Amino acid sequence: MVAMTRVDFSDYARSYPAFMAEMERAGENARNIIARLGNVSNRNQRRLLIDKFLKSADAKQYYLFRAIIRCKRLHRFTPEQIVSEASSLDLFGGESERVWSFNKPATTLQSARTITTFGPRRKARQNMVRAVLFAVHQPRPDQYTINGGVPKALKALVQDFEAGFHFATERDIRRFYQQIRLEGLADILRPLPRRVVEKVVYDGRSDDRTDVDDLSTAVTADGLLPLRGLPQGSACSPIAAEMVVANLLADVSNDVRIRAYADNVIILGRTEDAVRAASEQLAHLANAHSAGPLRLKDDAEIFDLRNDTFALLGYEGSYLGSAVSPRLDWQPRNHKLDAIENTVMKRDATRTDLIEALKWCKAASHAYPLWQAGALWCAEMQCALRARLAYRMTGLMARRALCQIIFDYWRDAPDMPAELQTLLPEAHDWEEAGRQAVLDIMTPWVAKLYPDLQIGLTMTDGQPL
Repeated sequence: MVAMTRVDFSDYARSYPAFMAEMERAGENARNIIARLGNVSNRNQRRLLIDKFLKSADAKQYYLFRAIIRCKRLHRFTPEQIVSEASSLDLFGGESERVWSFNKPATTLQSARTITTFGPRRKARQNMVRAVLFAVHQPRPDQYTINGGVPKALKALVQDFEAGFHFATERDIRRFYQQIRLEGLADILRPLPRRVVEKVVYDGRSDDRTDVDDLSTAVTADGLLPLRGLPQGSACSPIAAEMVVANLLADVSNDVRIRAYADNVIILGRTEDAVRAASEQLAHLANAHSAGPLRLKDDAEIFDLRNDTFALLGYEGSYLGSAVSPRLDWQPRNHKLDAIENTVMKRDATRTDLIEALKWCKAASHAYPLWQAGALWCAEMQCALRARLAYRMTGLMARRALCQIIFDYWRDAPDMPAELQTLLPEAHDWEEAGRQAVLDIMTPWVAKLYPDLQIGLTMTDGQPL
């Protein structure tokens, strides 16, 4: 392919208005087929519509075009090249496009992991299959991966608790994606053709019977995916996995309630014995599952939600029985919060450590919407982390930008501490001059806004200002 000068979407649209109109038409046709698929229940009609969609030139062009945009490669393709590439997409056959991966090292807040990246051809295929699976899948009301996420799952759990389901445990499927085998998966994903399951969802790998613990999750040097299981990072893997879990949960006892997110299954019961029995039943069903065997992690603790502090779906929970309005209270797991607070105070925290912690805090108040104290805690930690970064700056302008953010937090948030300097962590000996420079920058701002407010600044020799 001949590379074009890099352009953004708006430039491309202005350069090729006729092609953009054609993509709008193609997209509308593709969406119409999917809408029809979602509205029919007859199995033969579904098969015909799925076949029509997966072979549709309009659908292939539209989904490839969107994938090229998502991969930020629009500058590499003329409209003619997109049409040509789309014509060679075959969802019933294999795909030779390379897969990329890189290892992201462990940080204070996250373990090391492998990131897999797909090119536009594979992404187009995956998203077409994803659209089909979304159209034919009837989601269970107790699954939340594609239906509201963890917050909705925990809100439902609160309703269960209020209805008398006071005992709970969380069971996780060990190395879930890798354990899923092709034959059982193909049965669960019907009426999606088996060839499409094999070549797109399973991505053409063999249904190897090696023990799952002996398999690598890494992409090989020649750009091939691991030997078996659903590919991590594929657009159609989450919905396919959701359908496997739905199939697994179908036979769990009705004496308990289930709240599931991805491969995490919370079992709630009115008694500890009911939860234990259902947990054992789930382990048996998983081990005998047609897409497995699926093995659960070791037996999980059963919590009495009225008395215990418990960990569920990434949250630490506790029951505030003595509150004016007794309720279940939620916050991120303590090791996450402790890691942030330790980073703020850590003498040898690197710039990367501080920035990673800052990113986590910025995302956490949105990622944990049930955390009632989260907004204030995250704001204070962001101020402290930015202050540590500012202490280390050498230029006035670089410090000033961080100081402005801290000052704006303090000025605009009614729940912030009354004294600004309480947002600034103590400096280690080699940061003392930087902390004083930060205080010097913000002193006139405070004095102008609140002439009578004393913020208790000190000279660098420790004597009162």
